[in-house]
Amino acid sequence: MLRVISEERFELAESPRWSPSRHALMFVDLLAGRVHEHDWGGAETSRTRVHEFAQPVGVIAETPTGLIAGVGSTLVSIKEGHSSEELIDLGHGDRLRTNDGACDPQGRLVFGLMAHDATPGAGLLVRLEWCDNRWTTRPLLQHTTISNGLAWSPDGTTMYHVDSATREIRAYSYGETIGDRETLARIDAGGGEPDGICVDARGHICVALWDGGEVRRYDTDGELCGRIPVPARRPTAVCLGGHDLRTLFITSATYGLADPTSDDGALFAVRVDTAGLSPVQWIEPTTRGV
Repeated sequence: MLRVISEERFELAESPRWSPSRHALMFVDLLAGRVHEHDWGGAETSRTRVHEFAQPVGVIAETPTGLIAGVGSTLVSIKEGHSSEELIDLGHGDRLRTNDGACDPQGRLVFGLMAHDATPGAGLLVRLEWCDNRWTTRPLLQHTTISNGLAWSPDGTTMYHVDSATREIRAYSYGETIGDRETLARIDAGGGEPDGICVDARGHICVALWDGGEVRRYDTDGELCGRIPVPARRPTAVCLGGHDLRTLFITSATYGLADPTSDDGALFAVRVDTAGLSPVQWIEPTTRGV
């Protein structure tokens, strides 16, 4: 049974990540510039710790010593004790900001950049890399608009990506570069827009549907194989976590709603049959051996 697990309602909760070491759900309230760590012991509500920034926070990932976060057009590391340090200025000034992303199977951060006003084609998908003793980014996809959901197949050879403006979940072969695009599934007009995604141990893709009020599950052939109604009109993203990785967490938003209901902007959890993949941490080059 789907249930609400937060007392607070969030403007634009996004980028949920399960932390086995913290036994917590981490996520951002994007436009508010907040990173939340929501302790999860299965109770109806749990304690939340907050890291606050003066700019939007689009993406987060756990590291062995804390978190990495996309703050505006920079990436920062957040150490235990809430201290933060800038890793790289991405060089886009006020034109672009970070959006959703995830760590690939090798522990490298892949994330989207988008215009603040969602100018069509102004964004891109990049991978953070260590080259010549400095951080740099490698473009993987150009001319995106709202780069959102990102996940990999269980064997790591396929990357799934959502550019919400296209209404499609797309698949690419994945390695040092990415292969040709294949449309896995397309959301029909009236069904909402695809947003955040995750992949379970069977390789099925779960997607939150903004303005669709539900989460859908697709198999690797793009066939619809499951639906979970969500009482929030704007579900934003999903991840699998909990002690056995069989709790599906769903974030949602009140952003843009003139008359939000009591469920809009809440966090939700529901038990599912198939476990998720083990979460991947961001691995610094010294640890990775690069």
